[in-house]
Amino acid sequence: MDQQPNSKDVTHRTKSRRSAHREPEPKSPKTESEGSAYDRAIQAAGGEKYLAATKVIESLPRAVRPNSKVTTQVNAAVRAAEEAALRQHAITEELLHDGAHFELQWKAQGEMGGAENDIIYDELTGLVWKRNRIDVMHLSWRQFFERMLAHNLYFPEAPLRLEGFVESEAGLCPLFTQPDVHAVSGAIRSVVEPFMRERGYARKGFDDYHSELLAVEDLHEGNVLIDEDGCLHVIDPVIFAKDRIISA
Repeated sequence: MDQQPNSKDVTHRTKSRRSAHREPEPKSPKTESEGSAYDRAIQAAGGEKYLAATKVIESLPRAVRPNSKVTTQVNAAVRAAEEAALRQHAITEELLHDGAHFELQWKAQGEMGGAENDIIYDELTGLVWKRNRIDVMHLSWRQFFERMLAHNLYFPEAPLRLEGFVESEAGLCPLFTQPDVHAVSGAIRSVVEPFMRERGYARKGFDDYHSELLAVEDLHEGNVLIDEDGCLHVIDPVIFAKDRIISA
């Protein structure tokens, strides 16, 4: 089983030397060939560990688009079946981390995070560890895994990696890591909008962006950071499919 971090610091730190006059000009991360982008996204997500977890739930029923109390109940049943299968997988493959230890670290660091993720920082490795509550933003575990892959495919500068699973009061939770971003500032809307426009997205609403296929939402300055080289890092987007790329 992978060891959980020994941590003392905070996550995605923003340095104090923010420009007093204007935001740094954003630079796009280096583009790479599209040929193996999907394979790189899978490897970044955990490789065989990620693929094995998705295979466990591959044959289970899918969630449905929510439009009534009945579909909400259906999706809860789908998540419960996925959770049971993944719990057995985690036990068999020794991927179940110490939930009590994570809880202690999370509390010691000031209970960082939000409604979806509880966050701790490991200063030894420079990784942020996140414990995700599936039912807050995802219809199913399947959707969680597909969104993780979509994040790595479209925003590889801040990849998500599945490390295992952990039990909590909310039930079984995925445990994943993300490199800490040493940011000089958050990216304001006037900086994010051209960054996303270059990628084929138009702003819809406050901090939401749509392309022909995807909606990438919640890109406020807490979720898009600028590093000391002027590069933008999208760390916590909400990605929705406008077709069937990301299923329920």
